[in-house]
Amino acid sequence: MRKDHNHLQIKGLIMENSEGKEFVMVCDSPSKPMGKVFSLSGWQRRRLVPLRHTEREHQQIVTAALLALNHLLENIPRFI
Repeated sequence: MRKDHNHLQIKGLIMENSEGKEFVMVCDSPSKPMGKVFSLSGWQRRRLVPLRHTEREHQQIVTAALLALNHLLENIPRFI
């Protein structure tokens, strides 16, 4: 079996909202039986910080993150 040297794993994505706040979506261990699990944290000065938001604000952040990721995936050039 040939080892694929072009395989990439997502470790995390840093996103910024319109207010300049940064968030990072981190991929937890892909070796878990359930597969990849993503968590959302705050991001300041190159380090993770806990998110301190209400449940509604947290849901708005997650929704915005999903929309941004969807936009990214829809606009990545397709290669043959």
